[in-house]
Amino acid sequence: MKINIINTTTDSEKTARYIADYLVKEKLSPCVQIVKDIESIYTWCGKLNNSREYLMIIKTIPEHLLECKKIILELHNYDIPEIIITEGKILDDTYKEWFRGNITY
Repeated sequence: MKINIINTTTDSEKTARYIADYLVKEKLSPCVQIVKDIESIYTWCGKLNNSREYLMIIKTIPEHLLECKKIILELHNYDIPEIIITEGKILDDTYKEWFRGNITY
């Protein structure tokens, strides 16, 4: 089964949980993982920055990509949030059944 994995980061645990809760409750994703205390080094407004952030790993199906993007942009606290898509495939049949049972088609 083909899926998409969306990565986005935020400096706010509240924002990460709000986006994750929304996506799971609306069955746009069966599971969102939040990894806390990652370090991001990046350039913003011409300056080198170093921040502690939360990484959100959002699993979904291709049909929900645009809706997930819309929700992330609406609920995110950054002016320009990172939204990166990776294609994936579920290999385990039991997990695949669980995944299908917890997402809207």
